[in-house]
Order: sequence, then C-alpha cells, then structure tokens
Amino acid sequence: MDNITLPPLNLPSEVERLLIRVFHQDITFVQECWALLKAVIWSQEEFSPTAEEIELYNVHGLVHGIAFSDLFPPTRVASSTGVPITIVTTQFQHCQTQFDI
Repeated sequence: MDNITLPPLNLPSEVERLLIRVFHQDITFVQECWALLKAVIWSQEEFSPTAEEIELYNVHGLVHGIAFSDLFPPTRVASSTGVPITIVTTQFQHCQTQFDI
C-alpha cells in the first residue's frame, strides 16, 4: 500500500491530461511543475471547494475520466478507476481506510 501522507512520484495520466488542457502546455511542463511543487501541494490543509468550483472541475475533468463527487456520509474523492480512494472513518478503529476501485 502506498503511503498516502507522501505525494505520488507521478500524477495519474488522467490528471496530467487535464492539466495540459487547463494550462495549454505540454506533458513536460506538467511533469516538471509536479516535480517542483508536489511537496508544497501535498502539505496544504484540506479545503472545501465551492459548488461552482466543483461544477467547473467536473466540466473539464469528465472528458478525461475524472470527476469530483460526494459520498454519504460526506466524503470527497476524485473518481478514477485504478486509483486508491481514502475514506475517513472510525469503523475499523483507525482514522482512514484506503480502498482500490
């Protein structure tokens, strides 16, 4: 199991494609930015996006096979097959559970 407290070495290809489109750059730009900024990005506090931000993300993300959705009880995840999902829970006597879909 991956250590989810550390950023992944590489972004999933779906996320890379989304960022290429958003920034109008090539894959090298996206990969170099991730290499330089991943520690800073990963260390940020959790945030709650607005409904408008979620809608905008989904408009652009869905064409790349990713989207932002809510689960019940409220849990935020990025939906993409083959990517581990972490759900905060106390059901198993610990703070979070990681599932592979």
